[in-house]
Amino acid sequence: MARSWTREEVRPFVGPICEALRKQCSAVEVVGDWRRRDWKVGILNVLAVPPLSMTGEGDVDVRSTLASLVRARDITEPELDRERGELTFALRRSNAPVLVSLLAPPAQIGVVSLLKTGPWPYVESLMVSCRYRRRVVMSQDGSLLARDPWVQDTWPALGFVVKGGALWRGMKCSDCRGAGCDACKRFGTVADEAAGVIQTPTEESFYAAIGARYIEPWDRGVERVYRSA
Repeated sequence: MARSWTREEVRPFVGPICEALRKQCSAVEVVGDWRRRDWKVGILNVLAVPPLSMTGEGDVDVRSTLASLVRARDITEPELDRERGELTFALRRSNAPVLVSLLAPPAQIGVVSLLKTGPWPYVESLMVSCRYRRRVVMSQDGSLLARDPWVQDTWPALGFVVKGGALWRGMKCSDCRGAGCDACKRFGTVADEAAGVIQTPTEESFYAAIGARYIEPWDRGVERVYRSA
């Protein structure tokens, strides 16, 4: 069984970590168990939008923003996975793991925050409910709604697509013009990239874009979906 930590064990470090990241990141948000106000935290998930040079490809490394916490022995030395855009370390006092997801365009914090905050049954049910109301939201890479048996029956799909951590308007596949190619059968619709990303800097803006009523993270359950969608 995976270990978890109480909020009180994690609480003293949430503020300093976010404050350190905000020195150079334009947006920082704690998501997951912490944002849902769960009593136990399995992993402290943080989203950050750094300058592109801070992903490790330029002269500045995002790990430098946390140097003071490393020197104070509050956290372990951060490890940067450039390919995944993730920064991982642990809290020294409790050994609780921390995952900082570094968002790069086109990813939007409102979309990724919803997916990472969950809980997953709520997110999945919200998307299915939106599809019933002809506001389709699904993942181009199959990670969202992959367990929904109706995904393959949504052609021709209308509405929206979640792709690359961002919200796009959906469109018919130009390759088959609605005949149903392999990609269409799997995803139902494709992203209209020519129209550009729908800006969702917050979860509230994501809900507004798909026409659903915003539900606070700590109050999200499958039973609340049909009151919001």
